[in-house]
Amino acid sequence: MSIALALNLVYLLSLVLQPFMPTTSNEIREQLNMKESNYGLDNAFHCYLPAGHTVGKAQPLFKRVETALVEQYRARFAGQKK
Repeated sequence: MSIALALNLVYLLSLVLQPFMPTTSNEIREQLNMKESNYGLDNAFHCYLPAGHTVGKAQPLFKRVETALVEQYRARFAGQKK
């Protein structure tokens, strides 16, 4: 039951992210093996993934940001101290 609840919460998170991070939101639903026509929100919590639902292969959603790149961004965008 805990895994089912967690997967349903991840699905709901993908819906909330849709307006702000549509690509990531779509990737989450792909990994959950949910079709686009399945998404929508109701006023009450429902188990959107039915019992026995098979999820797809889990993959990282974001690339690792290397320390060197962080330093480059800091140098470029940090501004100046007053």
